[in-house]
Amino acid sequence: MNIYFYLEKMQLDIFNLTMGELKKKYYILCREECGEEHAADIKEIDLKGYINELESSLLTLLDSSDINRAKALYFEYDLDNSWDSNLYACDRYSELEEEDDDWASEWVYEATGPSHTLFSDLYAKYGFDSSKEAVFSTLYLIARTVCAYKAAVTKFNLSLPLCIAFHDQDPIMRLQE
Repeated sequence: MNIYFYLEKMQLDIFNLTMGELKKKYYILCREECGEEHAADIKEIDLKGYINELESSLLTLLDSSDINRAKALYFEYDLDNSWDSNLYACDRYSELEEEDDDWASEWVYEATGPSHTLFSDLYAKYGFDSSKEAVFSTLYLIARTVCAYKAAVTKFNLSLPLCIAFHDQDPIMRLQE
């Protein structure tokens, strides 16, 4: 089962669905492929604290950097290390169609983002893509992370490209171009 096929579909969903619809779609996929209890374990995790921490990290980034120099805002989290994350104000940007995400490694400022041990623990239980359960639980965890990031950045009404990816993800997902 190729998780990258579904990640490409998720990118399209990010552009075409509301965040509520995105969350619901990946919950339903997880429930259908992994069972109600499995999907509920992910759905029931409260993300209010995570979103608040993301907002605080964003505020630090925006206050400490010359955001006018930034061409994109990039959020990266690490599936394998407690969902540890960083936010980057990048001074270059390439649109998704250009298939060049090297810009994300050239940033003018970074801020440490939150971790999420409950997400990390569920991810560690099934892995990335070793089984059907792994693929669909990983996709649902990613969808919930995307929605949390979008909820946090919405507060700041930013007009620059907003991007997100797990560590080493290629291509990087765009929430806003």
